[in-house]
Amino acid sequence: MRYTFRLLIGVLVVVLLAPILSGCADTRPLTANVPNEGRLRERISEFHNALGNDDVAAWYAMTSPAIREKMTFEQFKKGLRRDENNASRSRTTMQAELSRVCRCSEMRFLRCVLVADISIARPDREPSKERPIETWELAGGEWYWAYMGPDMGGRCPGE
Repeated sequence: MRYTFRLLIGVLVVVLLAPILSGCADTRPLTANVPNEGRLRERISEFHNALGNDDVAAWYAMTSPAIREKMTFEQFKKGLRRDENNASRSRTTMQAELSRVCRCSEMRFLRCVLVADISIARPDREPSKERPIETWELAGGEWYWAYMGPDMGGRCPGE
């Protein structure tokens, strides 16, 4: 079991970090011009709604095609330990919107680093807000979630 989880983490690290690090050496210009920004805003909202509702199938479907090529739904779900933890989870309402786009870079597809404003409400806790860094990819005309980083208080990396 531990080996499977380590393998899952290893695959995620390779799939997510390799293209990001290769993008650091890319000499093509970075831009904050986001094609189909309205659709990106919809997807961010839909994605966080799926997270709040613990809809792992929707989460997986909205995950980057590069990740889904390397990981089946069952592996994805197992890596999240959803089967073990579902009974103890309370319902969470998440509302999210695009706060700002930090930068976009064209690689095999367009990848944008952004800040999302997320409001979280749980029945057993006080409402909270988060502003994490996220990476979204535009592939085949659709936006897909690729990575969620730390809450940086609305700042972009490097600020």
